Amino acid sequence: MKKVWILIIKTGFLVVDAEEGDV
Repeated sequence: MKKVWILIIKTGFLVVDAEEGDV
């Protein structure tokens, strides 16, 4: 279960980072 949460957090981080970087 922890691995799943880590993946979700990492994915969300990448998405947020990409969105902020785009701006």
